[in-house]
Amino acid sequence: MNSEKYNNLIYIAEMYDDLFGEPLKYISNNFENILILIFHRAFRRDPPIYKHHEMPDNVKVIPMGNFIPPVRLSYSFGSIGFHLYQQLLKMYAHRAAKYLKNNGINVDLVHAHFIFPAGLIAYFLKDILDSKLIITAHGHDVYDLPFRSEHLRRITQNILRRCDRTITVSYKNASILQNLGINNFTVIPNGFDPDV
Repeated sequence: MNSEKYNNLIYIAEMYDDLFGEPLKYISNNFENILILIFHRAFRRDPPIYKHHEMPDNVKVIPMGNFIPPVRLSYSFGSIGFHLYQQLLKMYAHRAAKYLKNNGINVDLVHAHFIFPAGLIAYFLKDILDSKLIITAHGHDVYDLPFRSEHLRRITQNILRRCDRTITVSYKNASILQNLGINNFTVIPNGFDPDV
């Protein structure tokens, strides 16, 4: 196991939930700080959760207070709607970068869960912060959204090609990623705890 300790990991997500609780225990020893930047998706039925689990001392959840329209709303209005969506998320990436700069936080790695919207914000942050980028593509962001329009397919491909690594949770998703021309990925299947 790598004993090198990195400075800061930034997670970009729509909520804090089980995606972060247990895995954070395992990776928190590799980073000085882990910050989870929460961007709320508008029209969610379930509110974001900020402290669902006991967190390691070096993990902080930061609600960014921005509301993101669902990606399906943006592509409903064609390329103009998606262009506006991209500009909104780019603005959010700049706000996140400003927050990090104002708090003296240098970033080693940005990790986003789902390609849209978190991955798109992270895509913009990669350049702003000059950091490495990992996106975990979970499901509908792989097997559904890229096939809604040619524009969404190109944007998905551009985002994932700029990643230093893409993680996906199934071999079916891996096959779809390959068909999209994405080859820099790792499959890490979702697991389960038999004691639960």
